[in-house]
Amino acid sequence: SRCFPESPRFRAPWAREALRTVLLVHASRQQMGFKQGFHELAAAMLWICWDGCWPSGGVIENEDAAIFAELGSPEAAAADALLLLEALLYRFHVADMFMPQPLIFRCHYIFSRLRDINSDLVQSIDSWGIAPHILLLRWVRLLFLREF
Repeated sequence: SRCFPESPRFRAPWAREALRTVLLVHASRQQMGFKQGFHELAAAMLWICWDGCWPSGGVIENEDAAIFAELGSPEAAAADALLLLEALLYRFHVADMFMPQPLIFRCHYIFSRLRDINSDLVQSIDSWGIAPHILLLRWVRLLFLREF
């Protein structure tokens, strides 16, 4: 209920169960387990898979219709979301953001570079009292998970 609370779809029990299934299977398959924030990424992947499903009856009328029907199957949305989540986390190294030490070092490096470029902005950000890694994680979540 914390993922996309504005969406009626994610308030539905079947959607929460699909999200829970994706997270449990992911945590059981990976040494990293579950990290805070994975639920939002998994929810975004589910949303993509649900919205990418073809309507019943199909849209494509050629020899590829069976392939597209299987790829866009609503029944396979949770499995597809799991594969997308794991590709995002491990193939594209988004999981590195969730590792404590590298994340903190990278965030401090970004802020040190930002200080060189725009010290007034860094002073303003410092006045908020938010740790750099928390601020940057919020920024990344906003960038990738919310509609504009």
